[in-house]
Parts: sequence; structure tokens; C-alpha cells
Amino acid sequence: MKVERYIKELLGIVSEVQNIKYSKTNLEKHLIKRNHIDALKYFDKIEEIINNPDYVGMNPNEKSESIEYVKIFEDNVLVALKIHGSKDFYYIPSMYTITDYKLQSRLFSGRMKKVDNKNNKP
Repeated sequence: MKVERYIKELLGIVSEVQNIKYSKTNLEKHLIKRNHIDALKYFDKIEEIINNPDYVGMNPNEKSESIEYVKIFEDNVLVALKIHGSKDFYYIPSMYTITDYKLQSRLFSGRMKKVDNKNNKP
């Protein structure tokens, strides 16, 4: 998996880092520990969320580059990416569901942007 160029352009990201890595075992443990049980049912959809998001955004509360992907299923599912300390790949530290209100608030504030998947596919 990788962060596509059109996503970076939409968010104004200039770094050359693209590749995404994650440990399924560690991420699953994290979701259980953080009580993100509702997100577990979408665990096997991570690649779909990354490859075909409905919304993307940047987390302004993180010091390093942090991208948020949201896909609408029965729930609004957010997959968070952070740039690794080595600065040569992204990793997935968490995923969880967000409410419609939270999604709309992030769109209104500009933190999230709608992705036009029809016109942006590589």
C-alpha cells in the first residue's frame, strides 16, 4: 500500500514518502486495548479504505506528518497514518469509527477534504 500522489496533492504534502506498513497483530491488539471494538469489523477493509477513501485529512494535533483516511460503510471508519521516525515510510497506529457530526465538523473546519475518486485514480 502507498499514499497516492493525488492524496498528497489534495492535502498539500510535499514529502516523497509513499509506502505504508503495519503489523496486523499489533494493530488488532491496539484496537482491543483502546476499546475500538466497533472498528474491528472493518479490519479486513484497511486496504480498501486506503485505496478508495471518501475523505482525507491531516491531524493538526500531531507534531509529525499524520494523515487520516475516512471511508463510509455502515459506520464512518477512520484509519490514521503517521510518518515513521526513520522518515522513510508511514505506519498505521490506529483506526476507529467517528460520528457523522465529527466528520461534518472536520469538513467544515477544513481538516478533512472530500476525495473525488472518479477523477483521481492513478
